[in-house]
Amino acid sequence: MVYVMVQKVNVTPNIKTLKKLSVKLFKAGYDLKRYEVYLNNKIEKEKKFYKNLTNEDIEYLLNNFKKIETYFNNLNAMKYEDIKFRKKQKRNYNEKKNGIIHSEKLNKQNELKVIAKNNTKYKFHEWENIYNLLYQYNKVVPRTYSKESMRDFVYGG
Repeated sequence: MVYVMVQKVNVTPNIKTLKKLSVKLFKAGYDLKRYEVYLNNKIEKEKKFYKNLTNEDIEYLLNNFKKIETYFNNLNAMKYEDIKFRKKQKRNYNEKKNGIIHSEKLNKQNELKVIAKNNTKYKFHEWENIYNLLYQYNKVVPRTYSKESMRDFVYGG
């Protein structure tokens, strides 16, 4: 079996290293104009990788840098949108959860008032359980024993 190496037409072998370098330069803070000046300076000084570059290669490198720039800018925008969405989702969850807890607390307090008005010795144990749930253990919402079960209760799962 014979393997044939395929190379791109009109692309110098140095382009691959220059593309990697352009990513590093972008991460270092270069913009397109600054990169173009950097490229021209290297070509004028006839550095190792820049000696045999044609106009097409230079255009290719500049277009590649533009693509890198747009890619990372879009990536940052997507991350920002994700962060905003998560904050909004968390805020909505907390509002809903706090509303449920508040209404359940009011129900338990009303139960305490009703039991206290009846004032019988046999209801004291019931009153004590509700009081402990409400003030000592802070377990107001039924069927919730952890953050996960509270999340399931809030989302109706």
